[in-house]
This record gives sequence, C-alpha cells and structure tokens, in this order.
Amino acid sequence: MDRITSTKPLCALLATGLLLASCQRGTAMPATPDRAADEAAIRAVLDAVATEFNAGRMDQMVAHYQDDVVVSAPGAPDVVGKAAWLQAIATTLPADVALALRFDTTEMEIAGDLAYERGTYAIGLKDQPGVTVAGGRHIHMFRRQADGSWKGWRLMENSADPAGAPQPPPATAAP
Repeated sequence: MDRITSTKPLCALLATGLLLASCQRGTAMPATPDRAADEAAIRAVLDAVATEFNAGRMDQMVAHYQDDVVVSAPGAPDVVGKAAWLQAIATTLPADVALALRFDTTEMEIAGDLAYERGTYAIGLKDQPGVTVAGGRHIHMFRRQADGSWKGWRLMENSADPAGAPQPPPATAAP
C-alpha cells in the first residue's frame, strides 16, 4: 500500500504537467479547410503562371513555384530549382517569338497542405491564334505555404502523342 501511496504525488505531478503543456499550445481547433477557396487559389496561381509566361516575364513566372521546384519534361533530365529552370527556359524557348501558354484543368485534388492538378497545356503563337507549337499533358503538385497561399512544387509534362514503335537493337558487326 505504501508503494501505491508514494506514486500518487508523481502521477498528480505528471498529470498537471500534461495539462499545462496542452494549455500552452492552445485549445483552438484548426480551421476547416475551404476546398472551394483552395481550388480557386490554385487556379489563380495557374492563371498567374500563364499571364507571366505570355508577357515574357519568366522571373515572375517561376516566382509562383517553390525554390526547390522540380520540372520533368519528356526527353530531358529533371530541372531542379528556379535558377536551373530559368536557364532551361532561356536555352529552349525562342527569344524572338511571342508565345501564349494555356492550362486546361481536368482534375484537382487537395489533401491538407498538398494538392495536385492534372490537365493539358498548349503553347501557341500570340500573333497567330489557333496555332499550337507545343502541348501535351501535365501534372502540377502544389504546397500550401505558411501564409496559406499555394505555390507550385513539382511539374511533370508529357506528350499526348501515341508512343512510337519500339526500335530494334542496333546490329552488331560480325568478327
């Protein structure tokens, strides 16, 4: 009985410590996420990306992505980070041609602080509406920032064209 009696003050002290610790963190429940607001915010980011691209302001375009952005495009190594992406854009897009980018979203899912958006994209000539010079499918992954805003985190592009036929291995020369 003495052993049980001697542990009561320790249990009371532990319970008081836990109670105080939980009070210091606050008792307010986190706000319920507003899916419609999150979707609208992500669509606004995509619109801003297209607007900046179409104006040729690539620095402002990549500002809508996290610093550790990864861009995966067909037939190219992954591009990691904003600086590398800007360099890739500078070496792959023609400097003297006005381009117009458009995203069309077909699916969006949001789970806490992560979201993905899937759809198609088209890059056309600004001065020749209806002329597409590049396009395909894309998946954007977004992360909610500390201030509640959304930024692109990962971007994968691929072609909607059918896959080519497998190529036979090269013939080896006879000895």
